This record gives sequence, C-alpha cells and structure tokens, in this order.
Amino acid sequence: MNSQQPENNPPACADDEIDLVDLFLVLWRRKVMIVLCTLACLLVGGLYAFTQTQTFRYVTALEIGGSDTQSGKTLVESTDIVKIKLDEVYIPRAVRQLSPEGSDTPRLKAEAKAQKGSDIVLLSSVGAVEDEGPLEKLHTKITAPLIENHNRMITAAMQEYKLSAERAKLVLHELNDPDIYLFDEQVLKGDIDMAKARLDELENEKELLKAQKKRLLTTQAILKQQVEKTEKQLKAAYANIPEATTEVTDEPKALTFLMLNSQIEQNERRLSDLQERLQVKTEDEKQIYANKLASNLNDIELQKAKVTELQSKLSKLRAERKSEISKQQNAIADAESKMELYEYTKTLGIAQRALAPEGPRKALILALSGVLGLMGGIFLAFGAEFMTKVRRQQAEIEG
Repeated sequence: MNSQQPENNPPACADDEIDLVDLFLVLWRRKVMIVLCTLACLLVGGLYAFTQTQTFRYVTALEIGGSDTQSGKTLVESTDIVKIKLDEVYIPRAVRQLSPEGSDTPRLKAEAKAQKGSDIVLLSSVGAVEDEGPLEKLHTKITAPLIENHNRMITAAMQEYKLSAERAKLVLHELNDPDIYLFDEQVLKGDIDMAKARLDELENEKELLKAQKKRLLTTQAILKQQVEKTEKQLKAAYANIPEATTEVTDEPKALTFLMLNSQIEQNERRLSDLQERLQVKTEDEKQIYANKLASNLNDIELQKAKVTELQSKLSKLRAERKSEISKQQNAIADAESKMELYEYTKTLGIAQRALAPEGPRKALILALSGVLGLMGGIFLAFGAEFMTKVRRQQAEIEG
C-alpha cells in the first residue's frame, strides 16, 4: 500500500495546478460576454463623462496691504487673521445675502486659504461656467468690506505722515518767505549799521581828543617859554634895582624907578599866572583829556565787540535758517518716502476661472470604464464557466 501511494499523488497535484491554456480557452469561449460587459461599462462611463456638468475653480487673490520696511513688509493684518475673518464673518454674510429667501442650503460657496510666507490670501469657489457671474458677485461682496476696512486703516496710518509733510512744508514756506526771514535780517543789519556809525563817531572823537591833547602839549611848551622869558625879565629887572635906587636924584629918575617897580610887579603876577596855568590848569586839562581818551578807547573796544556780536548773530541767523530749511526738506522727503512705502489691499482679479475643469477628465473616465468593464467581463466569464461546470457535475451525478 505504501508503494502505491506515491503513484496516486501526481494526478492529485495536477488537478490542483492552474492551466494557463485552460484559462485562455475559458476566456475565449466567453469572449462575447467580456466584450459586451466592457462595451456596457464604456457606454455607461461615456454617458457619465459627456453628460455631467463641468465645474471649474474660481479664484480671487487678495494682496494684503501694508508698509514695506528693511525687515520686510509689515501687513495691516496677518494672512491668518484675514483668513479667519473671511471664513467666520465675510463669507457667511455674503452667502446669506445672495442666497434665495427660504433656502437652507446655499448653492454658491467659497473658502479662504492663507499662503504661508506671503501677503496673499486666496478666496476660491467651485462652479459651472454659467456660475461665473454669480461667483464674481459673491467674491466682490466678500472682499469689498475687507478691502474698505484695510484701506481705511492704511489711510489713517498714512495721514500722520501726510500731516508731518504738510507741517514741514508750511515751515519751509515761512523760511523761504522774504517778508518773514528778511525782516529779522534787516533788523540785525540796521543794528550793525548803527553800531558801525557809533564806532565811527568814537574813532573821530578819539582823533579829536588826540589833537586836543597835542595842542595842550604845544600850549605847555609855549607856557614854559613864556615862563622862562618872564623869569629872565624879572632877573634883569632885579639886577637893575640897586642901580636905579642910587640914581634916584630927580623926578624923572624917580618916575623911571617907579615904572621899573611896576614892571616887576606885572612880571611877577604874569609869572605867577603862567606857572599856575603850566603846573595846575594844563596838568588838569591833560588828565581830563587822558581820562576822556581812555574812556573813548574803552567805548571803541566795546563798540567793536558789539559790531562783532551783531555780525555773529546775523551769520548764526542765516546758518540756522539754512539748517532749518535743510531739516524741513529732509522731513518732507522722509514723510513722503514713508507714504510711498504703503500699499493698499487689493484683489488680483475677481473670480478668475481655472484653465482646466475640476474632477477627472473624460479620457480618464472612459479609460477607467474600459478597465472596469474588462475586469467585470473576465469575472463574469469565470463565474459563468464555474456555474457551467457545477451544473455538468450535478447532471452526471443525477444521471
């Protein structure tokens, strides 16, 4: 028994193996069924592909406004906040406003998506070609209040720089107005001219004092000569007194003696007056002129300092005006440049339709239908073959 058991095993294994030739023969016998099933699926897929309504994605790109800086663009609101506002406020409100009364399910929908690392927020909807107008209206109704709110905030931020520029322009106009800035200059110029005229007067007074002092010195020299001459005359008169005294013998000589005494008295009084003038009055006048000259020189130095100070004030006034003009010009340029850095929130096209429709293409639908039909036909072919064998075996058993 043991030797016969191996001989019976090969047929059993052969029955369990799949014969590719038999499979091909089964498919060939059922080729009509396979073809019909494939054609039926292709027909159904074709009807679906060519009868369905094509839908497209409609996109509105929102560029969020703000100010460009060296570190990047400072947005008036972040894209995440804008997305939340669109999803929670603006989209539901616009959809309700455009939905027919009594409709619980809105036909038109929209969704927002923030582009990370950029200033773009995408607003998208899906609809047919005939929905382009309503979707454009929907997107406009969603984005309009957001853009208005953003631009109002940006305008308020720009208004501060605009006011700064206007103030600087007003100050600059005043600085360049000759009726204003020339008035202060003319006042200082008038003060300078008056100070210079006073300085000229003091210079003339100095020269006059020097001339008077010089004349006083000349007077002193003359007085010295007169004193010396009078002293000589007195000396000579004193020398003649003894001789005149001894010769007084008659009336004429006595008269001469009296005249000599009178002359001596006159010369003594004159000498006294000359010495007083020379030693007292001229010295006093000389001191007075010296004091006047010293005071004059002091006044001259003070007046020169005053002229220098006034000229310095005039130069400082002009320099300050020039510096202030430059400062205001820089302030205007800075404010205007900062205003130019601002950009308003805007849409880059409203509800722009995509080039390709949504969903699978017709060719793909037909291909999938053909594959499914072929697989279904093969499955039906093997099922039919299996049922045929079952009925055949059942018939043999019953026969």
